[in-house]
Amino acid sequence: MNRRNFLMSSSALVLASSSVAFTKNSDHIIFAAGGSGENGGIHLYKASIDGTSISEIAHVGKGEDHGFQCYHNGILYSECSIGPKRTGTCLVKAYRFNRRTEELTEISSLPTEAKLCHMETQGTLLVGTAFVGAYIESFQLAKDGRIERSIEKISFKSKSTGKSKRKKVHPHAFKFDPEGRFGFMPDVGRNLIQVFEVQGAKLKHRPELDYKSKIGAGPRHFTFHPNGKSAYLINEKDFTLTAFNYANGQLTPTDTQTCLPMEFEKRNSGADVHVHPEGKLVYASNRGHDSLAVFSLEKKGKLKLLSNESTKGERPRNFAIHQDYALVANQLSDNVIFFSLDSETGKLEERGRTEGITLPTCVNVL
Repeated sequence: MNRRNFLMSSSALVLASSSVAFTKNSDHIIFAAGGSGENGGIHLYKASIDGTSISEIAHVGKGEDHGFQCYHNGILYSECSIGPKRTGTCLVKAYRFNRRTEELTEISSLPTEAKLCHMETQGTLLVGTAFVGAYIESFQLAKDGRIERSIEKISFKSKSTGKSKRKKVHPHAFKFDPEGRFGFMPDVGRNLIQVFEVQGAKLKHRPELDYKSKIGAGPRHFTFHPNGKSAYLINEKDFTLTAFNYANGQLTPTDTQTCLPMEFEKRNSGADVHVHPEGKLVYASNRGHDSLAVFSLEKKGKLKLLSNESTKGERPRNFAIHQDYALVANQLSDNVIFFSLDSETGKLEERGRTEGITLPTCVNVL
């Protein structure tokens, strides 16, 4: 059975939020993060190789509020909080996954000052981003994947912009470039991407490389093209997508386009962005319009909005694109939807869905 036939016959659901490739000759393992309550925590699912069945094989961290995760060298890193929202404990945890026994075992845990909203790994570095806490924190990873210690915390202060106004700092993500030489931190509040150079285990701010977006844009998530020469930014507040040329830490904007159809006038916000592995299409999610905006990549770094594809649920905060399928977590619908996609037109067609996880926010797939 070829891959397209597999997708057309699939009724199972698998979801991914990072570039973790499927194995070709074995079942798929899915790590899904959910909010607090009995259906929160981390859900482990197994999906058959042909995608015709999916079952939950484990559920860890019940009652814990797990959010963004990343998978690196056999270890799942997950940010979470335990207890009441204002007085609970915030943590970053590491779990080792045993493929043979299909068990997920916590191997280390460190407290964080605030709840993290994003995590990224590069070599032996783990970088967490705190939206409310207004800081990024780097952690040292041991050879076995344990989180050994906090290396440094870089805090950002709000600055006065007028007699009674303050420019609030809200970093939302941190993304390494493909070579691991530079890191990029979109800040929703200050309308900029701060650029950091990786120097050993430290991150050095390079202010001369910072990108300042239009006032009110609200930079949120950021990703690179597979060729490493282009990058894309989803802006939360004005729900636009910005394309860049990229070289040696320098971002040069080439185009910015809206992620919405012209006739839509209701409330909306941009959330996530991913490039199709073939490098011809970029997808960006709309929370409000509840769609994935599909863009083709034109000459000279230009973007062309091809369509807006329904996510079949409410508030698509997180999604993934891989080969000829798309997978979307609809946060307020408590579901994840599996779509096949046309790699030429970008069109989506629903193939399956699952329910039963509270406030799905992030998923990784093996």
